[in-house]
Amino acid sequence: MKLSLFFLVPILLFGGERVRLLLDWYPNPDHVPLYAGIEKGFFREEGIDLELIKLYDPIQTMALVETGKVDIALHCSLQLMRVACRTQNFRIIGIYVDKPLQGIAVREDSGIKTPMDLAGKIISAKPDGSIGLVLGNYAKSVGISYKEIKKIPMDLTPILASKQADGVSGIMWNVDPFMLNSVGIKTRAFRFDELGAPSYPELLLVCRQKFSKKNPELIVRFLRALEKSNQFASNNIEESFVLYAKALPTKSSKTLLWERLSWEITAPLIAQKVTPDEKAISVLYEWMQEGGFLKTAFSPSQLIHSK
Repeated sequence: MKLSLFFLVPILLFGGERVRLLLDWYPNPDHVPLYAGIEKGFFREEGIDLELIKLYDPIQTMALVETGKVDIALHCSLQLMRVACRTQNFRIIGIYVDKPLQGIAVREDSGIKTPMDLAGKIISAKPDGSIGLVLGNYAKSVGISYKEIKKIPMDLTPILASKQADGVSGIMWNVDPFMLNSVGIKTRAFRFDELGAPSYPELLLVCRQKFSKKNPELIVRFLRALEKSNQFASNNIEESFVLYAKALPTKSSKTLLWERLSWEITAPLIAQKVTPDEKAISVLYEWMQEGGFLKTAFSPSQLIHSK
């Protein structure tokens, strides 16, 4: 992999011990607590300069963690469990969102009103990727079949606009429908826990094993500031969004309008206790193992950072 092909953008930096945190995507309502926490000084109070870095291609996340180009990263747990089949050179240090966010989006005028209505439909997803496996597992469990699961190399907006597929993957049900509605595409979304997945923590905070071993005290301080940020943002929806918008002045008023609506839905999903939940992660691992998602077996508890 050539990391030079991907562009990392530092976003914010204050005085203290620098920690480079890689977001899971472009700044969006999922990240309001981080921006609000920086603006409120919660990380600075813990002696941390939190530098938020946005990523243009999530497939590069673990490569950037493993090479030390970032210190901590937000990572979707389904994909992370599959990463652990090839390497366990990372540790889960915290939970950021403790509910499933990924899903499948369909047009409101498609006639697809329940996940069962996906039978006989074309769905845009990588067939052997995590999402394709979720879809396959669901179809098998309820006795339906799709017309096709295929990877369409386009953004989800033109796929839905042109009706190349009946459903598209790669969405976060709490964010993308609001974005699509802002460009005139009304959708409904089916969460993965509606497709047979257990309830699981969607966004985890990970670092490489070496960083975990060398910085236990820093991790404690980081998690303390993060928990304070999450609790503040969830309890102060309007103020936290204002702080987020202030930190990202290039966002248009149109974007901020739909992001504000998305944030209202997202706020209750943000983890109030950020300590890794070993039981929840084990439940996800066991479900994926039983469903044939994982190529090798491993102990999920060994992935969790210990103080």
